[in-house]
This record gives sequence, C-alpha cells and structure tokens, in this order.
Amino acid sequence: MTFERWLERLCAERLDQSYRGEIIVNAWNEWAEKAMLEPSRQYGDAMLRVLERHSGAKAPGLASQTQ
Repeated sequence: MTFERWLERLCAERLDQSYRGEIIVNAWNEWAEKAMLEPSRQYGDAMLRVLERHSGAKAPGLASQTQ
C-alpha cells in the first residue's frame, strides 16, 4: 500500500473518531525504521505533497514549486 492510499484510508476511517480530527506525525526522519517524510533524492518531496493534499494546508515552499 502506498503512503497516499494509507493516508486516504486513515482520513476516511479514523478522523471522525478523533477528538479534533487531527493526524499526528511522529516521524520526520526515522531513516533506520523506513519512516521518513523528509525530502530525499529517491522520492523528492513526494511525501510532503501527499500530506499537503490531504491536510488542506499549504506547506511553505511547495506551492510555488507545483507545475
């Protein structure tokens, strides 16, 4: 399952059970555990773009780089 599909399911199934509909990100660069959102050479900023699409927030610097 891709990160985006996992996040879509999480948003659809879990947020209504959350107190404020929030998602907590607990790893930014846990490279040893394969849990990283930090931009990389392999994936660029793809993970941050996925978070941006599903959170409704605009990440600084990403909006100006799209298209």
